[in-house]
Order: sequence, then structure tokens, then C-alpha cells
Amino acid sequence: MNQPLMPGRILLGFTGIILFRTFLEVFSRKHSLFLWDDFYRVLMYYLHPYISWLSLFASIAFLIAFFMGLRYRESVLFTLLFSPLILIVPIIDTILGKGHAGAVKYGENFDAFLYEFTHLFDPFASIAMVTTGVRLEVFLVVTGCLFFGLFVFKKGFLRSCTLALSIYTAIFMFGYLPAIYTLCCWGPDTIESLSATGILFEQVLFFLYLIPVAVIAILTGTLLIWEKGGLKPSDLLIPATGFISLALVVGGFFHTAGWLELTDRIINPGDLFKLVTAVLSLYLLLLTEKLRAGNRAIGARPVLLTLSAILGGTAAAGFILFWLLIASVIFLYGHPPFELRRIPVIRHFGEPLISVTTLLAGTSLILPYGPWRPFDGKGTMLLLLFLAVAAVSIGVHHGKLRSDPSRNIL
Repeated sequence: MNQPLMPGRILLGFTGIILFRTFLEVFSRKHSLFLWDDFYRVLMYYLHPYISWLSLFASIAFLIAFFMGLRYRESVLFTLLFSPLILIVPIIDTILGKGHAGAVKYGENFDAFLYEFTHLFDPFASIAMVTTGVRLEVFLVVTGCLFFGLFVFKKGFLRSCTLALSIYTAIFMFGYLPAIYTLCCWGPDTIESLSATGILFEQVLFFLYLIPVAVIAILTGTLLIWEKGGLKPSDLLIPATGFISLALVVGGFFHTAGWLELTDRIINPGDLFKLVTAVLSLYLLLLTEKLRAGNRAIGARPVLLTLSAILGGTAAAGFILFWLLIASVIFLYGHPPFELRRIPVIRHFGEPLISVTTLLAGTSLILPYGPWRPFDGKGTMLLLLFLAVAAVSIGVHHGKLRSDPSRNIL
């Protein structure tokens, strides 16, 4: 536990375990990894379990930190060290299924919740939701937490039992996530059917994790802020021009909805999830650059950038291309060897270019293959936006570039 915790390497470790488990699970059931001709749908199919596992691991780490009195960084590392346990599931299920592993399902309602919750470890009970491998996996996790709480961390029987029960409950609640949303009158099928712009069911499953991820992120951020060497609350704020970019994404989204006469139908869970995902993706990208410019949170920046890319790819098929364009502009203007922001005249083109791009990025959430169409014949408007942001950039940065040690263009 005295090893330095490098978030980027920790994320790579979790990613390797999660992808290996997912590939084994899919191949053992489907005997193929590429399930459809639609590559974007395949991508969404794999991103959904990835974000679900990350959320579960983060939740387990938080519970371990809370009940065992560890720093969150230490509990994350502890969780990573035992994460390979999840690899036993597809192996056991493939052996028991004679080459064909069973499917792990979500709970769509709470009809069988109490029975499954109280009988998961009963070998004679029939549990349709999960496979034998999953039941063994959860049993080992729960008993392992009890053992480590009692004999390694020496926190007493009551606290160790509470930790084990809390982790067991967290695992179950993630499995019943669709049922929780259904209880709120908008389950996965409802979200898919209400979308005015079209949405994949695999996207819906990913979107279901946005609220848990947000809660986990707030708890994690709070812990890191209070722990020694953690971030300050002010570190999580992006510059004012960054908020303008976020507003332009929202503006592009609703402008396109109005252009397609979808204004009365665009306010629905699925399409709003698209928008929120895109805004979060861009926020994390801008936050990463702001932290880099201030030489803050060196280890966390790769994690933020990875999560930003994942959210950008999930928001819409076309949005990730604009995300890449924005990231490229940030790199060219703010990073060596180019650092175009230091070249007179050219240095003021970065922010307006990002502004126009974010506006089109918001449009791509609805029109991924033709985001410029709502602006046909309105090139003057885009030009005025470009010039206006350029003027603001000149006004804000005039006289400060030489004295500002930051390389951030935003």
C-alpha cells in the first residue's frame, strides 16, 4: 500500500481486466467478437460493460475506503489487485455449459429481487438472472471482504460484515439498474422508443450508468479534495471560454431540433442523455487541458482524457469526430512542438475555431452524417461567431500572453 498510486496505470490495469473478461464472455456465448455489421453498434455493445465495471469497481473501492478507514487511492489499488477474480466467470460457465456459457441478465423489475437477493448463495435455488460462475464470483467477493476486514484490516466483526453486505448490495443494485429506471417510469425500452432522433439500445444501456457515474464521481472528487495531495475545488472549474463552448454544444443541439421541427419531442430521456453525455465529454476534455496548463493532477489527466473520449464516442457516431478535431486544435495550439498560440495573429484563431466546431458538434448529436445542413445558407452566422470569439480572445489575452506561463489556449 506504500506504492505511489498512478491513476493512468490503474485505469490501464482495470481496462485490461475488464476487456479480457468481456471478450471471454462474449466469445464463450456467441463464438464471435464482431456481432453486427454496424461497427458503431458493436462499439456501444462493448463500451456498456466497460463503464458498468468501472462504476462497480469505483463503488467497491469507495465502500472499502469508508468502512476500512483507507485512503481512496489505497482502496482503488486494493480493488485492482483482486479484480482478476472476475475472469473466472466465463471460464467456469464455459466448462459447465460444455463450450457455451450462459448469459448474464439485468433485472427488469423487482418481482424476484428479494428471492434472488436472499438465495444467491443457495446452490439448490434457481436464479435465472445470473450464471453459476457469477454466483461463485460474488460469493468469493463477499467472503473475501469479510476475511480481509477481520484478519487483515482488523476492523471487527460488525464493520467487516457491514462492508461485505454493502458490497453485496451494490453488486445487486447495479444488476437491477434497468428496474430502478423502470420504477421511475422510463426504463430502457421506454427511453429507446421516446427518442426523437434515434438511439441504439446499446447506447441506452450505457446511458443508464450516467447517474451512478455522476454520483461516484462526486463522492470520489470529494474524497480526493479532502485527502492530502488531492485536488482543490477550484481545480475542477474550466475557463469562461470553456463554458461558452459547452453552451454552443447545447445551442447547436436545440437549433437543429428546431430546424427539423422536433422542438416539441426533443425533451425526452434518451435525447437529453445524448446531450448531457456530449457536454460532459467536452467538459472533461477542457478540464484535462486546464489541469495540464496549471501542471495539476498529473496522474489523473490520462484518466479524465480517456473518460472524455469514451463519453464522446457514446454520445453519437458523429460527435467523436468533432471531439477529435477539438482535441487536435488544443494540441496544436497549446502543446509543443507546435504551440501555435505563441505565433502572432494565428494564436487568436484557436478559440474561434473551437467555438464553431462545438456548435457543429452539438448539431451532430441529431444529424451525425450531415451536421452542417441546419446552417446551409447561414455561413455568415458562423463567420460572425468566428469573428466575435476571435475579438473576445484578442481582448482577453492582449497584454497577458508574455507574462502568462500557462500554455492553455482556452
